[in-house]
Amino acid sequence: MRLLVLTLALLGGCQNSCQQICSRMARFAEDCGHTVPQAQIQACIDAQAGAASADDRATCREFGSLSDIEAEWTCDDVAVYFARAVPDTGE
Repeated sequence: MRLLVLTLALLGGCQNSCQQICSRMARFAEDCGHTVPQAQIQACIDAQAGAASADDRATCREFGSLSDIEAEWTCDDVAVYFARAVPDTGE
């Protein structure tokens, strides 16, 4: 799973700043010992595509680093986020 998150992070150049947060949050969740299925990461990325996140991109750029995420979220918070944000597909 770490390889998958690393691959998504490397492909981040093709994603907008809000989409990049999806991979960073998944990385943080995995660092906390939680498993984040690829389908959930992709659903997060898809939800932040195009006009859906256009108004938020400056904020995502400013506050979307992994260190910002770690400062604002707990391990429990990020686990709940992925459990609520996207239904588990069983992958």
